[in-house]
Amino acid sequence: MLRPPLVDPILVRALEEDLAGGDVTSEACVDADRSATAVALAKSRVCVCGGEIFRRVFELVDKTVGFEMLVPDGELVDRGTHLWRAHGSARSLLAAERTALNFVQRMSGTATLSRACVDALPTGSTTRITDTRKTTPGLRLLERYAVRTGGAHNHRDQLGSAVLIKDNHIVAAGGITVAIERARRVAPHTTRVEVEVANLTQLEEAIGAGADVIMLDNFSD
Repeated sequence: MLRPPLVDPILVRALEEDLAGGDVTSEACVDADRSATAVALAKSRVCVCGGEIFRRVFELVDKTVGFEMLVPDGELVDRGTHLWRAHGSARSLLAAERTALNFVQRMSGTATLSRACVDALPTGSTTRITDTRKTTPGLRLLERYAVRTGGAHNHRDQLGSAVLIKDNHIVAAGGITVAIERARRVAPHTTRVEVEVANLTQLEEAIGAGADVIMLDNFSD
């Protein structure tokens, strides 16, 4: 769930990028008392994601803007489907629209690709599709939510979430076994130790050293 205390700093910063100098075009061309309705629609088949973000962006610009959630997050819809509706001051809608759309386009795109990966699994498969920490700086919270909305799962959300021994750690420690042993000595007992391996030799060493999870990275024999 995306709660305002967590997402508001992200949204406010984005709005400040766009509105630091106001919206001179709308202020010049649109009457202050003019009302309007904005409708977001799907331009392709998409897994919908970001409805609450869309609403919150408009709300942060103008608390009087009304909002209607026409399609909930996680729904797969066809091109042309109306997703959300906002209504209120035309100036406010114009000021907020691009920031709101930037967020939901990215989130819905991520959710759609996530859904495609999940749907590609064979029926009855127990395989889990997970994400990585290779997220857009500052947007991890939203992108990880989008991954879950598409049906996949989150891996580590930060470096302190789990031990993940990668190639650079292995080199710095002096080997896979040494790295795992050192991790076991300092990691909390509930923390899993995951190791990244690139070939069968490393795989066998990681298994022998007692790794809880093994990641095959650019794997070859």
